[in-house]
Amino acid sequence: MNESISQTVRLERVMKTYINEACETLDSYHSIKYFSEQAVLNNISGIKREVEGAADLKRLIQALSRVDSIEIEFPERTFNTRIADQDLTTSTRIEVPPPVLASVDETANSTAMSNGGVVRACILKELHKISSSDELLHQPRQDDIKQSWDSVKYNIDLLYSVLVAQLETKFITQWRPTRAALRSDKKAKKELVAHYQNYFKGSDGYERLKKSNSGEEILSHIEMLSHGG
Repeated sequence: MNESISQTVRLERVMKTYINEACETLDSYHSIKYFSEQAVLNNISGIKREVEGAADLKRLIQALSRVDSIEIEFPERTFNTRIADQDLTTSTRIEVPPPVLASVDETANSTAMSNGGVVRACILKELHKISSSDELLHQPRQDDIKQSWDSVKYNIDLLYSVLVAQLETKFITQWRPTRAALRSDKKAKKELVAHYQNYFKGSDGYERLKKSNSGEEILSHIEMLSHGG
């Protein structure tokens, strides 16, 4: 692979076994390294798209949480990218083009997963896609893979929506007390407005929020703060 950057991923024994079985059955895969590389190439863009902008939203919410009398909980999403919760005993070094690794980095940043965790998520998705063939993996293996991928996908789907819900609560449902708290804590308000103007506005999180059902109302209230509201 020309102009590639390496990334190490650690695998548990059962995942390594399933990948080996896929390589033995399918001509399109010939090694753990190649399978892992193809899994990333095939799946990272879809996973990245689902969590895109989440890190931007979280930083905006963190800036709001510094305001006196405003309390915000940050429920952590758990991305368990193992099939059997075994130790990660096998290390594999994959090579992917720089833009692909950049997508892995961005996804890791949005989800708080490690880069290796993101690669394992891509591997789980690849295994899930190909395990639909009865000739490839027996039913217990299919069930293991489906359960593991469904867990990861569930948390991916929730990640962005939970952050938007927190903004809806503070800037729509509780807008009056939020505005009053910001007026009382001028230093924190100034820092929030500066973060919004200098970092959040125009970011992936901003663009995605703007397209959401409640995005325009949330952003209009933040803009109001920017103009002294």
